[in-house]
This record gives sequence, C-alpha cells and structure tokens, in this order.
Amino acid sequence: MRRAIGAALTAILLVVVALLGSGLVPIAAPVPIATPGHMSPEVTGNFDQLVVVLMENHDITDIYGPAAYMTQLADQYAFAQHWQSTTNPSQPNYISILGGSTFGVSGDGNHPNLNHPTIVDVIENSGHTWKAFAESAGGSGCGLSPPRGEDHYPFLSYTTITGNSARCANLVSGGPTEVTAAVNAGTNFIWLTPTDNHNMHDNSVSSGDAWLQSWVPGLLSAMTGKKAALFIMYDEGYASPPLIYAGFSGPATKTAYKSSVSYNHYSLLKLLEDVWGGGNVGQGDVGAASPVEFFTAGGPDFGISASPSSVSFATGLSGTSSVTLQSSGGFGCLLGDDLGTRGSDDVLYPREHQRDSDFHMHLRRLDRGLLFRHRDGNERDPRSHRDDRRDRDDRGAHREVQLFTGAPEGE
Repeated sequence: MRRAIGAALTAILLVVVALLGSGLVPIAAPVPIATPGHMSPEVTGNFDQLVVVLMENHDITDIYGPAAYMTQLADQYAFAQHWQSTTNPSQPNYISILGGSTFGVSGDGNHPNLNHPTIVDVIENSGHTWKAFAESAGGSGCGLSPPRGEDHYPFLSYTTITGNSARCANLVSGGPTEVTAAVNAGTNFIWLTPTDNHNMHDNSVSSGDAWLQSWVPGLLSAMTGKKAALFIMYDEGYASPPLIYAGFSGPATKTAYKSSVSYNHYSLLKLLEDVWGGGNVGQGDVGAASPVEFFTAGGPDFGISASPSSVSFATGLSGTSSVTLQSSGGFGCLLGDDLGTRGSDDVLYPREHQRDSDFHMHLRRLDRGLLFRHRDGNERDPRSHRDDRRDRDDRGAHREVQLFTGAPEGE
C-alpha cells in the first residue's frame, strides 16, 4: 500500500513541478493538510461497506457441511474456522458484539440501559454511516419493537444510542429488501436481525439456509463494483469451545480462503477499528484478534499515473505531463469546468454517498492526503465546500488545481 501511495505521490509531484514551471499555478507557502473526519493514517481501508447478519443458536458443525448454501459461501469466499461466541444464552452475546463486554448481563429479557460506547461510536467517529434493521419490527426509531425485543437487537440496550435522536433514526424495521437498498444507497455499516422464523431459532437449518439463498445472491450482485462485504455469523454456540459459523463474502473479501486463527465476538469491533479507524470502546475489543486477513488489500481505491512520467525544462520555460486517474471498487470523482456544481460540461462518475451535497460527497474521496489549491492561491479542504460561490474564480470558468501531498489520511 505504501509503495502504491508513494508512486502516486511521485506522479503528482512531477505534475506539480510542471505546472509551477508553466506559470499556471501560483507558488504559495505550504499549509498543513486538513484531516478528513476522524480517520488516521493507520487505517487499512479494506472495505467501504459491511453488512452483518446475525443467525441463531448453532455450532459450526451444524452449519458448515449440513447447510448447502452457507457451505458454498464459506468455500467460495472467506471463512473463519475458529470464531467463538461469548457465552449463553443469546442477549449477552449480542450486547458483547456491540460493546465489547457483557457488562454483567447474563440472561435474556433484560433492559440494562448500558451507558457505554459501542460499535456505533466507532462507526460515527470514523466518519461512516450506519443503519440497524430488525425484520418485522413494529414502531420506529428508539420506539422500535422487534419480535424478540432486545434479546436479538442490542441497539436498544445502550443509552448511548437510545439517548441520541439522530442515532434512534437509524433503528428501523426492515429485511433483505431494505438491506440491499441501503447497500445501493452507500450506507457503510448495515446490521440485520432476522425474525426467529428465518434465523434458525425456530426454523430448521435447511429452512434458514434456503431463506439466505433466496436473497443473498441479489445482495452480492448489488455489491458488484464496490468495496463491500457480507458477514454472516451466529450469536452462540454450545460446544467447548463454542465455535460458530462466521463467513465473509462479497467483492472485498478473499476467495477460497480459510483461517484457523482464533477470533471471538469482540473481533467484529476490532475489525471496524482497524479498517475504518474511529478509536476503540476500551473493552474486549482492545486485545481482540483482528480478522483483516479475510479481506483483499485495502488503501486507496484508485490508481494515478503521469505521461510522460518526467518533465525537464529550463527556467522560464514550461513543461506538461498528463495525469490519469483510474477508479476501482466504486470510487467516484467529479471533474469539470466548475467543480462546485454539476454542469453540462462536467464529467461525472457517480458513487452514492449520504453526504451533504454532490460536491462534498464526490470530492471527499479525493482528499486522501491531498490539499487542493485553486488558482487564487487559497487552499481548500474539499470536504468543507457547501456553496460553490465562495470559491468561484471570477477570472474564468476553468480553475487550475494544484495537489499538495501529505501523510495519507482519509477514506
């Protein structure tokens, strides 16, 4: 990843040198790079979107082998052969997945009102979006009423979620259709609690397997071209150790990959912390093993090249080099004669993001350690644009842009 970034920055610097020599871009003193969101340079960036589906009450040996479709997914994509649940029964497992600890909850049917940070804090601190679906639930928001109450839907057990109206708005009733729609809308983290008639709690293994097969292929199809993944896991096992089925699938995962490394429910938190940043919740996640091994290489989902790769010219003369940006994994950018608005002359490579404006959401991805300087000599953080009139160049529609490199940060 560092070699790739280094090559990209080298190409950018060559172009900057050429532009400086041509007189197109004014020289000004360097300005510190603006840090996008709460991201850190250490994040691995293996995926942009993750869907988590919680199934119920089975050991790994009940599923891998007997469940034909889930076995197929495990063999085709990435599979953790030694992922352990936390305890029995269900609710403390769900609480531990979200918060890194059971916090003393030992049975079902509890309403603990836990005042602790959760996976939601990690997601939001890293600048990502989320939704948590409960299939066939009544009500809405923090008045949501899942069929099993909080036992299988831990978001209602934390006051750090229920005490925040914006977070409550992300607690919604929905099933496979809504999950796929959220993927298409660009939501970064998506949770699904199925009903007990679908998650193998009240139905057979073969029935639950058939239910997954009825909609997961469509979800994986919707993920095509995106850095996205699906994680199907179980709340609890009963053997010693309590190993569960834990499989990652989708375009962001490795294929035909299995691992015997020991993981547990805290490892999901650790995964998001390593891939997206956002700190930690200070519980079992801190020392948990990180399952990043199941994903393809992360880092920037674009390539950049310059032609020619080097430019030589004497003082006072100009030289030029063309920069080409190759996108992948759903990366999008907005280019054109007016970077502040969509116009007829703009070239648009769309990517759905839930951001404040089109300009904000498309240029955000270009801010990975780069600072944009317009021809007026002022540096801009592309994430901060809300009104293009603030930086419109009155001397002409076209604005030259200079790229300044810094520590690779951002999404």
